[in-house]
Amino acid sequence: MDVLSEVLRVIQLTGAVYLDGRFSAPWCLLSSPDEAFCAAYLPPSDRVVSFHFITSGECKAMLADDSASAVTLRARGTVAG
Repeated sequence: MDVLSEVLRVIQLTGAVYLDGRFSAPWCLLSSPDEAFCAAYLPPSDRVVSFHFITSGECKAMLADDSASAVTLRARGTVAG
């Protein structure tokens, strides 16, 4: 079993909101877990977990207002150019 499948099995998710985005350079996305947004689609929850999948290419991710925290993320199996 792959790691993601094992994590999802262990945490026992009870609901989800999926958004699908396709981006090309240059682009920027600011994301944060938002209980109010999720409440429109799901019953109340103790926790909201936000995560992203990169399926092709690469991008940089950082904490808001902290460019020193930037890391390069790549889709599995891709090589940085």
